[in-house]
Amino acid sequence: MTVLNPILKTRPAPKTLRCDNGCGSEFPSQILDLWAYQHQVKLDFSRPGKPTDNAYLDSFNGTLRRECLNTQWFVSLTDAQQQLNTWRQEYNVRRSHRALHDWTPTEFANNHAAKGRMEEVKPASNLALNLV
Repeated sequence: MTVLNPILKTRPAPKTLRCDNGCGSEFPSQILDLWAYQHQVKLDFSRPGKPTDNAYLDSFNGTLRRECLNTQWFVSLTDAQQQLNTWRQEYNVRRSHRALHDWTPTEFANNHAAKGRMEEVKPASNLALNLV
């Protein structure tokens, strides 16, 4: 998959990938299922009608919508990709996160990689998906 495979070059595959039951509309679900199988990643689907099962992802989606999608006017697909990439870089590289003890995700990853280990982090602190 064009988004997930490049991530595997810099970090190991996750043990679990949390999805809501609308996953089929967000990803080509057969391709995601095959990718997860090939990389021994468990797909963990939230229960229908239980938004708290996916609170971290819902929180991220709200942040993306509030800070980027609702504030931008996209004039073309290329423009949307560029603006989303700019927001993603801000979110993933320059912005500190409370769940990471006010470190940027890059600082957090570098600090823990330097210690020779990558600790598990709550899903709220996962990096934003590569949206473009």
